[in-house]
Amino acid sequence: MIYFKKNMGKYFSFEEICYSATAEKLKIKNKPTSVEVKNNINQLIEILDIIRQEWTDLCAKKEWGDGAIIVSSGYRSRALNEALNGAVNSSHMIGSTVDMYPQNGKNKEFFDFLDLWLLTNNILFDQLINEKPDANGIPSWIHFSLKNRKGEQRRTVFSIK
Repeated sequence: MIYFKKNMGKYFSFEEICYSATAEKLKIKNKPTSVEVKNNINQLIEILDIIRQEWTDLCAKKEWGDGAIIVSSGYRSRALNEALNGAVNSSHMIGSTVDMYPQNGKNKEFFDFLDLWLLTNNILFDQLINEKPDANGIPSWIHFSLKNRKGEQRRTVFSIK
């Protein structure tokens, strides 16, 4: 069991996973209070740091530019999730999910990398979703969750238009 302490990974921080411009704009408190949720965020940071390092290495090898990953949505309080019309059972609310995309614009390559990397390394996770892909299958963003609200890690990979 991990006991909460604010995690600052090599690439990602606790504050970054909890940040929301929408929460700021709407003056919604978006700081987790439960130790369980905070621990989920720390676990997410640990895996995201590994993903970022592996992605950065691949980008360098392929000459794709910077391997930075942008988190567009991470932890969401219930109030923020409602304001964003998120699913009522969203795993964002338990701190185990991020929506992200690579800064270099290689969204499809990043999704394919994640799909293969998770499988090859036998990583337990719940969902990897290609969100709102265009006609060429290029995702607008990638949804990645370690576990759902029931604690399941179903290893599902799919696209949502």
